[in-house]
Amino acid sequence: HEKAWEKDGKGNHENRSHSSSFRLERHRQQQQPSPPHRFIMISAPKLVAVVAVSAVVAPAFGYEKFLAQIPNGENFGKKLGHSGDGYTEFGKLWKECGSWATACKKTFPGTSQTCGAVLGDPCCKWSAGGKPDFELKEPNMSGTKCAAETPAPSTAPSTAPSAKPSSGPSTAPTTAPGKPTSAPVTTAPSKNGTTPATPAPTTPGSKAPPLSSPTHPDGFHHVANSNIRDLDTDVLYHLGLSCSSEQKQQIQELFGDVKFFVTGGSSDRMTKFAKTIAEELKIATPFGYSLTPIGSTARYTIFKVGPVLIANHGMGMPSVSILLHEVTKLLEYAGANDAVYIRMGTSGGVGVEAGTVVLTSEGVNSQMESVHEVAVLGNIVKRPSICDKQVTEEIAAAAQELGLPYAIGKTLTCDDFYEGQGRLDGAICEYSLEDKMAFLRTCADNGVKNIEMEARGFAAFCHKLHIPVAVICVTILNRLNGDQVTSSHSTLKGFEERPATPFIMKTTTFLSVAVLAIVSVQSVYGMEKYLEELPNGKTFAKSLGHVGGETSKLSDFAKAFQAAQLTWSTKFCEANFPGSDIKNGEAFGDPCCKWKKGDAPQYTDVKAFDTKPTEKKTCAAPGPATPGPSAGPTQAPAPGPNPAPGPSTPVVSPQPSNEKCKSKKKDY
Repeated sequence: HEKAWEKDGKGNHENRSHSSSFRLERHRQQQQPSPPHRFIMISAPKLVAVVAVSAVVAPAFGYEKFLAQIPNGENFGKKLGHSGDGYTEFGKLWKECGSWATACKKTFPGTSQTCGAVLGDPCCKWSAGGKPDFELKEPNMSGTKCAAETPAPSTAPSTAPSAKPSSGPSTAPTTAPGKPTSAPVTTAPSKNGTTPATPAPTTPGSKAPPLSSPTHPDGFHHVANSNIRDLDTDVLYHLGLSCSSEQKQQIQELFGDVKFFVTGGSSDRMTKFAKTIAEELKIATPFGYSLTPIGSTARYTIFKVGPVLIANHGMGMPSVSILLHEVTKLLEYAGANDAVYIRMGTSGGVGVEAGTVVLTSEGVNSQMESVHEVAVLGNIVKRPSICDKQVTEEIAAAAQELGLPYAIGKTLTCDDFYEGQGRLDGAICEYSLEDKMAFLRTCADNGVKNIEMEARGFAAFCHKLHIPVAVICVTILNRLNGDQVTSSHSTLKGFEERPATPFIMKTTTFLSVAVLAIVSVQSVYGMEKYLEELPNGKTFAKSLGHVGGETSKLSDFAKAFQAAQLTWSTKFCEANFPGSDIKNGEAFGDPCCKWKKGDAPQYTDVKAFDTKPTEKKTCAAPGPATPGPSAGPTQAPAPGPNPAPGPSTPVVSPQPSNEKCKSKKKDY
C-alpha cells in the first residue's frame, strides 16, 4: 500500500480524502498523540500515506487503538483483519464499509450470517464504548440471535381466567394496536452485558434513532430547528463533514472541547491566525508534523487548535450564514455548548484612522436600524443584531492594557462593496460626492465607526441563538478621507498576514491576544469570572496565571491547571506547585484536599504570591475526642419498686450521634 501511495502521489490522496467520514476519522486519529488538546497535523506526504491508510483499515485489524470500533474486537485480535501480509475477506469488507453501522448488516465472508450475528451484535445496535449483546472470545460462525427475532408473547387479551396480578408495576411498554411506540429504539446493552436488551417496538421501515444533543436528548442548546432531530445523518455539505448517530462519539472527541469559534474572510489570513494561536497557546506538534485543515477546503478552510475552532467565511452575509449554520450544528452535536463566536477582519473606518481596531456593539443597515432582515418563504423576518456586551468589554480591556488604538461602536453592514457602501469608484455610480459625504456624516452622527459586509448578519444569527458573540475589525482607511485603498498589494497582504509596520504589528498582535484574552477569561488565569475555580482564588493576582501579568504568556501554574482541565481535583490539589515543594492544596488553603467549588476553604488567611508560594497550610488531623464532664461517684438507686417497662414504654437503647456521619457526608 505504501508503494501504491508513493506511485499515485497526491492524486490518490485526494481520491481517498473526498469522503467526509474518512477525513473526520483521519483527523480524529491524528489528534491522539498530542494531549491535552490532541491535534497533530501531517505535512510529509509519506507520513500522510501511512497514517491515512491506518485510519481506514486499522479499526478492524487488531491494532490496539482501533479495536474499540468492532464489538468484541479486543478478543478477536489481528487475525480478524489480517492473514499473513494481506487482508482477510472480512478485512476487505471492512475496508469497503468503513464503519460498523454499515458492516454489521453485511454477510460475514464464508457464512450465511451477518457480521453482527457472527461478532456478537446481531441487532446491529452496538456503538463504540458499549458492551455488545453477546461477549465472544472467537467469532461465532453459526451466528447469534437478535432478541427482536424471538417471537414475542401475544399482546391480545386472554379469554382465560386472569392470573393473580403482580404487585409491582409493569415494565412492558403499552402501545395502541397498529401504532408504533413513541419511545426511541433502545441502543444500550444490558447491564451485565450477557442478556440482549429488548428493543422498543418499531414499524417496518422505521429509521434508526435520530440525532440529538449529546447532553440534552430532548432539546438543543443553540439550535432552533426541531426538524434535524429526525435526521439519521446530517450532512454538513459545505464543510465536507457529516454527523450521524454512529459518528457521534467521534464528533464529541474531536470538537467537544471547543470554547471559541473564530472566523474571518480570508483563507490565508485565518491559516496564519491558526498558526499564531498554536504558538501563543504553546500547543506543540510532534516533529515532522504541521497544521492541516479539517474536512473539505472547496468552500471554507477549517482548523482546530486546542479549544479554538478557526475558519474563513468568505465575503458577505450569505457566505457567513452558510458557515454559521453548519458550524453551529456541528458544535451542537459535539456538546460544545458554551463556545464564544468571534469574527475578525478588515473594514473601512468612519471618522477613525487606519489601524484602529473597531469592536462592534450593534450591526446596522443603511437606515441605521440594528436589525438583520432575512427573506423566509416570501416573508421578511427581522432579527436584532447585537453583540455580547460582556465579551466586547473584555476584549476592550485587553486592548487598553496593551495600549492599542480601539473604538467601540456600531458597524454598518452592506450587501456589496461599491454602491451599497457609497463608493465613487465602482463601475456604476449614480450619486455625487456630496451625497456620499452626507451619508457618511449621517453614519458618524448615529455612532457608526466602520463599514463592512458581515457583522450585522453574524451578530443577528448569534443573538437569535443566544451565542456569546464579538466582532473585531481593523480599519484599513478612513472613508471620510476617500474611497481608494492607497496601500500597495504587498502592504495589504502584510497587513492581513504578518507585522509589516509598527501599527500593523500592534494590530496583528491585538487580534491574536484578543482571542487569548477571552480564552484566559474562560479559563482561570487571574480573570475575575473564573477565580471561583480555585480555593481562595480571589486572593491572588493576575500574575498567578500570566508571567509578569502579560496577557499572552501563561505561567507554569496556569499550564498545569489547564492540563488538569481547569478542575480542582484531588490529584491536582496533591500535586506540587510548579517549581516548589509545597503542594497546591497547601498553597491555596486546602491542605486536606476537600474543597469543592462554591464552598469555603479550610483556611481563608492565605498569603497571596506572584510566582511561588511562600508559606503552606497543614491539614489538621482529627484529635482524640474531648472527654465529657465527670459525673462523680455512681450513687445507688433509691430503694423502692422498679417498675417493669410495659408495652407502651419500650426500652430504647441510647443511639450514637450522627454528627460524625453528617460531617463525613458534608466533606464528601
